[in-house]
Formats: sequence, C-alpha cells, structure tokens
Amino acid sequence: MRLIKFEALEVSGSLNFFVEFNKDITFLTGINGSGKTTAIRLMLALITPSLQELDIIPHKRATIHIVLDDQIVSISSESDDDSVKITASGIENGD
Repeated sequence: MRLIKFEALEVSGSLNFFVEFNKDITFLTGINGSGKTTAIRLMLALITPSLQELDIIPHKRATIHIVLDDQIVSISSESDDDSVKITASGIENGD
C-alpha cells in the first residue's frame, strides 16, 4: 500500500489539511499543537477503518487516496454531531 493524498476539512472545528505524499518519503512538520498527530490519527482511522476513532476526531470530511494492489482506492469519512459515514471507491467486491 502506498499513500497518495490526504485531505480533511474542519478537523477539530478549524483545521484543514491537504497533503500530497512523495513516492519515497514525506515529512509532516509544524509547531506543537498544529495538528500533525491528529492528521496521522485521522489517516490511520480511514485506512483501518475505525468508526470509533473517526467519531472521536471531530471533522466535517476526510479523504485518503491510496494505491492498493495496483489500484487507486479512495476512502472518505463525513461526520456531524450525530453520525459518521465512511465510503470507499475503487474496491472490487470479489464476488
């Protein structure tokens, strides 16, 4: 699996993220409290997927694009005060 891109809106009410990953290495940098750990937790919650973790991290929308078995897969989450919805595209059912 290779990460391609991560986008998130209104994380913790005010943080927006847009990260394009390099093929070899990508660094996330910022001052303490800028949201680096939160961004990583949100990415992991999407990839896992973990509805419990996605519910804990306040966000309006988050999407991660990955390459999995030579196919681009997008995993998204939308949340509000009452619910969390997760969707994935680019994944074949296998039936």
